[in-house]
Amino acid sequence: MKTSNNQILIETSKKISRIVSALDSKCYIVGGMVRNALLNIEKGDIDLTCKLSPEDMLERLSDFRVIPTGLQHQTITVVNNIEESDDKENIEITSFRTLGMSPEGGLKLGESIEEDLSCRDFNINAIAYDIKNNRIIDPYNGLKDLENKVIQAVQDPKTRFSEDPLRIMRMLRFSSELDFEIESSTLGAAKDLYLELKKCSIERIREEFSKLLIGKNPSRAIALMQEIGIMDLFIPEFSTCYSFEQNKYHHKDVFFHTLDVIENIEPKLLLRLSAFFHDIGKPPSLSVDEQGERHFYKHEHIGADMTKEIMKRLKYPNKLTKEVAILVHTHMRPTQAGKPGLRRILRDTEPVFSEWRKLKEADSLAVRDDVEELNKELQEFDIAIEEVKNESFESPFANLAINGDDLIELGLEPSIQFKEILSELQEDVLDNPELNNKAELIKRAKLIAKIN
Repeated sequence: MKTSNNQILIETSKKISRIVSALDSKCYIVGGMVRNALLNIEKGDIDLTCKLSPEDMLERLSDFRVIPTGLQHQTITVVNNIEESDDKENIEITSFRTLGMSPEGGLKLGESIEEDLSCRDFNINAIAYDIKNNRIIDPYNGLKDLENKVIQAVQDPKTRFSEDPLRIMRMLRFSSELDFEIESSTLGAAKDLYLELKKCSIERIREEFSKLLIGKNPSRAIALMQEIGIMDLFIPEFSTCYSFEQNKYHHKDVFFHTLDVIENIEPKLLLRLSAFFHDIGKPPSLSVDEQGERHFYKHEHIGADMTKEIMKRLKYPNKLTKEVAILVHTHMRPTQAGKPGLRRILRDTEPVFSEWRKLKEADSLAVRDDVEELNKELQEFDIAIEEVKNESFESPFANLAINGDDLIELGLEPSIQFKEILSELQEDVLDNPELNNKAELIKRAKLIAKIN
């Protein structure tokens, strides 16, 4: 691990040299950019800190576009134009901080970078890069924690979590993103103080959970959410999956089967959320037959309704909620189906079919030992679905050859019966696309409506 002459940090310093020069004060790069650079990860927002007050920064950066949105947190945002390109990026600059509050009720300004770093959450985030002298400042042995792949609070973990309970979720997020273990006293403090998370807005909780889901090791972080008690606070429906026995077709309980599916699917939020929720309807759908076999009839339908309710509670966007619910609702559709079944899969997963295919594979891999046979089945499915997509007739899940106006011409009054008739006609067309012509569908509509 490079602790000096780090090329990523040197290049970053060059990008912001005009800003640093205008500030005319010793500046340090801090936060995720430093951590990631030391891990040789070329990503992260650029955060600076210096001794200047926000008012002094605004005065010295008068030639730049500055957004003073974080003044209550002693922070300004500068829009940095990237040389020799049209790109722009936002640079956050914060005054040195110290513990405690000012007489005016805001954060107190600190006197040194070491004092500022003492206020940060974890040792791996309490590392600064001295731009002027090209050196790393590491008063809390963050470099050692990076090498040991461990997350440890700066000084007293209970104090750090009491200052901002969301740090408990950030701890879990970093554990997932970086695939790091959590130091025992830091984890113990989280277990003692997790109820403080109720003071945080649900939006902040949701954002950390989303980032956790798309990390390198979401399984460990989700298991820790359950162990600490956080899952009971925000998604108690998922807690019921823990130690919930399935049936002879599954080796693991619902909770750990779900973790396997999450690990099997690529780290995109829609996919990871669909994997997280796909079997959440199993506990409330349980039935046991006379032979003692456990069944979960219609758990995908129940789960889709639960998914919509939970995601609404967590304030996820409506579009994302709808797409995840579609995937949960349809995840039990078999890949070994005739053309009518394949057409229904395409119709019912139309906005997210490619994600459905990935979820289907991830779910199957979590329960199937015969991977070679599974791959063969999926290859056959892919060939068959392409044939259906390339059929020459008009898509049966788009527009029927007749509509409500045609039913009115038959003498029917607009009512719920319209939807029932058109739905039945659509099912007929899915079974036999050649029926999708106006004359044939009018004849069938008369039979359904009992019109002579």
